[in-house]
Amino acid sequence: MTDELYGTRAIREARLEAFDNRTPDRDYTIQFNIPEFTCLCPISGFPDFATLHIRYVPGPRCVELKSLKLYINGYRNQKTCTTRTS
Repeated sequence: MTDELYGTRAIREARLEAFDNRTPDRDYTIQFNIPEFTCLCPISGFPDFATLHIRYVPGPRCVELKSLKLYINGYRNQKTCTTRTS
């Protein structure tokens, strides 16, 4: 059995988590950036890098930021196409 680092395990086991929105009657925007997104190019296999800009108006639940960052880091070794959207 190989020794798995705790960060590697946390990313492998990552699940998106959410919590109750304390003010679901009020419309407001949550926004944040994830500048360390990486994945593998599906054509060349070389690393691709991106900054994700996320903005959303929550409904009854909000995405928990730490779980989102761990989830996003799970793409690090996957061959994924990335596109830019505004």
